[in-house]
Amino acid sequence: MDTRLVTMTPEWASEILNRNTHNRNLCKKRADFYVALIMEGKWRLTHQGIAIDSNNVLQDGQHRLQAIASSGVAVPIMLSTNCDPLNFDVIDSGKKRSAADALVLSGAKNASRAAAGIKGYIQYKKFPGLVWTGTGTIIDAASIRQFYSENVADIDEIAAYAKISYGHFKKQNASALIAFALTARDHNLLNEALEFIEAMGEGAGLNPYNPILAYRNFLANDMARRSLQEHLAADIKYFNKWLTDEPVRCFRMPDISPMPTIVVSRSIAPIVDQ
Repeated sequence: MDTRLVTMTPEWASEILNRNTHNRNLCKKRADFYVALIMEGKWRLTHQGIAIDSNNVLQDGQHRLQAIASSGVAVPIMLSTNCDPLNFDVIDSGKKRSAADALVLSGAKNASRAAAGIKGYIQYKKFPGLVWTGTGTIIDAASIRQFYSENVADIDEIAAYAKISYGHFKKQNASALIAFALTARDHNLLNEALEFIEAMGEGAGLNPYNPILAYRNFLANDMARRSLQEHLAADIKYFNKWLTDEPVRCFRMPDISPMPTIVVSRSIAPIVDQ
């Protein structure tokens, strides 16, 4: 990596922005803030600047560049070139990068939902006995991106099912559905999980004691804003009941500490009230 002080002109800034192919969407408010600094003579040279990777792609600094291009004023700024492309995962350029930002670089479909779903899945694997709040259960963007790159086909298929199901029944949490299906995949139950997700969305032809109907009825009438972890726990619990053909009269929220686990076989069970 090579870093040097340059005078960035509006024309040069515009040219670099043409190579802005892997960044998150531009935040107009952030760019306007920089424009105001430039126009009011308050721009200051700091260690923060522009980063371009070894593939000649803009890696960091799109808001500063947009401000320079929009203001029409050249300013001094630090420019780093030949940066490692993988640095994208750990750079924070004023607006924290989400896990979805990391997946954009990998060309993920439904990147936002997929990233949150992968995060939930990894949290489930690593912290099944904890509530996923606080710094102790954070999953870094690099881990999410790596998992996606190793499981592209399955995640894209699952995300597509989750998107369609959510489109039919928006009381669900689409990202939790992705985390749930990945968990079911660990037990060789991916096809069954996709069937469950599809039935959750459609809700058609369900008998009065079908666990999916009890779950859907609860979600339709539940006014609380529930976390991905709560949705995932419920997805797993009622998938188990559906998978084992266990009739259910009414829904009961499962515990999330510890999280429920997936069952691996079908059976016939008596009607229960849970």
